[in-house]
Amino acid sequence: MLDGLDYKRVDDLKDAGFLLNVGFGSEDESAEDWQPLLRAAHALKLPMLCLNPDFEVVKITGQRYACAGVLAADYERLGGQVRYFGKPFAEMYEQCMEWLAPIAKSRVLAIGDGIATDIAGAVNFGIDAALVTGGIIKKSDNVEELCRKHNAMPKYIMPKLAW
Repeated sequence: MLDGLDYKRVDDLKDAGFLLNVGFGSEDESAEDWQPLLRAAHALKLPMLCLNPDFEVVKITGQRYACAGVLAADYERLGGQVRYFGKPFAEMYEQCMEWLAPIAKSRVLAIGDGIATDIAGAVNFGIDAALVTGGIIKKSDNVEELCRKHNAMPKYIMPKLAW
């Protein structure tokens, strides 16, 4: 994540200017494993940059794992300052559109399995979205109700993405 940037990873929190949260170190770690570090960072008043606000990721095997959003929420509960970058926040979509320029929003389709992040972000930014129901919401009975709850109705709904 830091390649090409003017930052370097440090081993001692006292040398850090912020926390870079990209998720858990491995699929075997839990949020509880990170609590001592989060408490120590909060004591130092370090801000956190969370690069993936998702709370859960579903692997192709169907296994579910906690994602970076869990650690960010824990840090906020401690009173820590968190700046989010990623879905559903507009800055992420603005950056993508800058990279895609001169392609118009009307030619872009966001595809995702998270209603509160993937679909809500796209809809709020004004681009079409396709919801893949075979991931995070696989076990949900009423997809349309979930979409209405998040005020995020996708243009398309499909069970999986394949080609």
